[in-house]
Amino acid sequence: MKSGKPIRHTLTALLSIIIVFSISSCKLKDDNKIEASISKEKMIDVMTEVYLMESFHTRTQSFRPGLRDSLDYYYKALFDRHNISSDEFTRNIKIYASHTEVFKTMHEEILNRLSILKSKHVEKTNSDTLSNVTVE
Repeated sequence: MKSGKPIRHTLTALLSIIIVFSISSCKLKDDNKIEASISKEKMIDVMTEVYLMESFHTRTQSFRPGLRDSLDYYYKALFDRHNISSDEFTRNIKIYASHTEVFKTMHEEILNRLSILKSKHVEKTNSDTLSNVTVE
C-alpha cells in the first residue's frame, strides 16, 4: 500500500465517517454527480469483504490475541486484489457517504449479500450435521 498509516486506523476512520455522514447528511445530493474513482458495485464488493473480515476478527480475537496484526495483512491482500489503496478506499467511502440515498442502497445490498452468505453457511452446517447422524 502507498500509505504509511496502519490499516486499523483507516478502518476506525472509515466507521467514524460512515456514522458522521449518516447522521449529519440532511441534504440529498444528485446521485448522477458522484465523482468516485471506485465504482459503486466494486465498493459494495470491497465493503462486504471488509465487514466479513471485521466480523471474523471480532469473533476470534479473544481466542487469538495476535489476530489484530494479521488483520492488516488481510486488508492489504483485499485492497491489492481489487487494485485499490487504503487511501483510495477511504476517499471513496467519504464520497459515497456524502450521497445519503446511494450509500443507504449500498448498505442494503451489503446486508442482503451477508444475509445470503449466512443462509448458505447455516444450510451447509445443518446438512453436514445431519449427514453425521446415524439412526439405530
